Amino acid sequence: MPTGAEHYRDAERSLERAHHYIEGDGANPAVGAAFAAQAQAHAMLAALAQPMVWTDPATAVPYDLTRQYRDVDGDVWVPVGWLHRFGGDPVPVLNAVNYDDMTDVELPTVLKDYGPLNSVAESETEPVADAGAVG
Repeated sequence: MPTGAEHYRDAERSLERAHHYIEGDGANPAVGAAFAAQAQAHAMLAALAQPMVWTDPATAVPYDLTRQYRDVDGDVWVPVGWLHRFGGDPVPVLNAVNYDDMTDVELPTVLKDYGPLNSVAESETEPVADAGAVG
């Protein structure tokens, strides 16, 4: 069974083929659409292969990537995906929902720059529009 990283690579290859047939020299949009659908399926399988819990190797603290977290200043952070480093383990990426211009930040960097994170209880959260999903 393919790993998440293999699905990720297959998604990239399928997307390149889709572009070739839709926009490039292939000139066959139907074949391109099939490759685009294949790329989407591989991307979804890659996301599902990722764990929903990540343990910080520096502190051994586990983080449930299905939850929101609040930093020491009270800002809410939401897991939005994974950073895949070449030859390294994937690292979860968070986004601060309080800031429109904040780019996605690796979880270890959030911990270093914004202090410890505390899990936000379901009753404390308001629905966050366009927060993204882990995957």
